[in-house]
Amino acid sequence: MTKGDIFIKTYDQLCLFAIDEIFLVGNRMLNFIDCRLCVIKQVDNEFMGRLDVIMINDFHQTPHIQNSWIFKSIINILLQ
Repeated sequence: MTKGDIFIKTYDQLCLFAIDEIFLVGNRMLNFIDCRLCVIKQVDNEFMGRLDVIMINDFHQTPHIQNSWIFKSIINILLQ
């Protein structure tokens, strides 16, 4: 059994995903979370694997140091 299979089996029933302190999550990390949830839920090109996502915190706090804001296009970041 691969690591991906273990994630799929463990989180197959997942329907809600909450991220607290979202200001600590940069653009690249959010993209990684998005990709991982799509793998777990076995869907392609569906935001956050079609899960309900709750992001909690004050968006007016300081931006992530190593990444861009989560709502800045990841494509523009990767092309820089």
